[in-house]
Amino acid sequence: DGFNANKGSSDAEIYYNRFLIQIQKNRPKHEFFNTPKNVYSSYVRTLVTSQQFGTFSATGVMANVIFMLADHSDATTEFQNMMNTQNDFFFGLLLFEITLYTLAYGPGGFFNDAWKGFDLLVAVGTTAGYAGENPQLAQFAKSFRLMRVVRLMKMIGPIRIILETMLQSIPQLANILLLILLVYSMFA
Repeated sequence: DGFNANKGSSDAEIYYNRFLIQIQKNRPKHEFFNTPKNVYSSYVRTLVTSQQFGTFSATGVMANVIFMLADHSDATTEFQNMMNTQNDFFFGLLLFEITLYTLAYGPGGFFNDAWKGFDLLVAVGTTAGYAGENPQLAQFAKSFRLMRVVRLMKMIGPIRIILETMLQSIPQLANILLLILLVYSMFA
């Protein structure tokens, strides 16, 4: 923990540790795959990185979530047709974004940026659900697209901080779960 980490350390050691942390945070990011250098890719990259495209994507994700939350079990035929149409529309929108990312950054761009890779994973999972022709698998694939809401968290600062804190606490939770498992198995 940060409170007791510097206990007993000299001022020079504290400054040195802070310096190492700053180097780790601000080191250059190396891309595993080079981005395409042609004119079309740079134009699409400018489009994809613009604030307007981010807003458009976020609006599409939020509208998709709202529609999915409106789904219920005893729906009329018209409502089911409308839900199927909007699911197809938002799936097409996701594929359109993936296509633009591929044109802008190349296939290796999904490995360079974790959020783009996350979008690709969601698209592949949704495609597998639709290709399976199984109603339960298709429903799972629709809910798979709900995970894109996590991507919106990076746009909202305070929520992003909470999300990053939760992700950093997962290893400690694994230790606690292991301890609980040991206690339960001992006293079972």
